[in-house]
Amino acid sequence: MESLFCAVRGKIGFVFRRGTLEMDELGTRHRIIDSNCYLGAWPTRRLRVNTAADLAKLARGNGVDRCLVSAFDAIFHEDYLAANKRLIDELQKFKGKLLAVPVENPQSPLCGKAGPGAARIVPCYHGYSPLSRRCQRFLRECESQGTTVFLSLRMRDERLNQPLLRLRPTAVKDLISSLAGVPGLNVVVNNARAGEVDELLSKGMERVRAGCEWSFPIGFIERMVDAYGDRRLVYGSNVPLHYYQSSLLQVLMAGISERSKRRILGRNLMEILQGL
Repeated sequence: MESLFCAVRGKIGFVFRRGTLEMDELGTRHRIIDSNCYLGAWPTRRLRVNTAADLAKLARGNGVDRCLVSAFDAIFHEDYLAANKRLIDELQKFKGKLLAVPVENPQSPLCGKAGPGAARIVPCYHGYSPLSRRCQRFLRECESQGTTVFLSLRMRDERLNQPLLRLRPTAVKDLISSLAGVPGLNVVVNNARAGEVDELLSKGMERVRAGCEWSFPIGFIERMVDAYGDRRLVYGSNVPLHYYQSSLLQVLMAGISERSKRRILGRNLMEILQGL
C-alpha cells in the first residue's frame, strides 16, 4: 500500500510514501537541518542507505534540506583520517546539501589540532571518558578555535548491538563535569535518551544542545521547551541506523509554537555553524 499514514496539524501535511515522509507545502515550510547522519558500512548490519546519493535522495524525500554527515569508517578504522578524507571527497558532488563532520579521536596519535568548523567524537567507541586528559585538551582546543563539537553518547540502543559491541554509553555526569571546563564551547549531544537530555539541559550550560533523534515519551519535547526554552534542542535522525519518520514527527507534531519548531529543526544549528 503506497500511502501508509497521513496526519495533518495546522498548515503542514505529512504523508508516508514508500519509506519517506513527504511534506505537503500547505503554508509554512520548515527548513530542516539534520545534525546526525552517517555514511559507510556498519559492521554487524547491512544498510540500505550507505552512499551519498542514497542519503541525498532519502533526505530530499523527507523534506530535509541539509545533513551533517560523519563516516562509520572513521569510527571503526584505525586510520580514521583517511576515512574522513574519503567522506569529504564523496560529498563534493552534494555541496550545500550534505556537509561533512569529521570524526576525531583524542586518544589516537593521529589526532591533530582542532580546526574551525565542526568535529564529531564518539568516546564510548574509542574507549575513553570525556574526563580524560587528552579529551580535555582536545575540547579546550576546539573552544579556542571556535569548533563546534558533536558528541554521540551511543550509536545504537546497546541492547540491540552484537555482544562484542555492547559498549557502555558515555556517562552524562562525566560529560557535564568535562564541559564545565570549556564554557565557551558549542556542543551538540546526539543519541541521548530522554532522561539524559533532561539531565544535560538542567545544568544551565547555554552552549550545550541536545539532539532529538531518539524516540521520546509523548509530551517530552513540550516539557523541555517549557522548562529550558527552545534554543537548547536541535533536530537529528541518526540515519541510516534509525528512520526519519519517528524523529521528524515527534518534532513536527509536538504541541509547541511554529517558532519553536523552526528553531529546533534548523535555526539553532544555523546560529552556531556558519554557512548552513
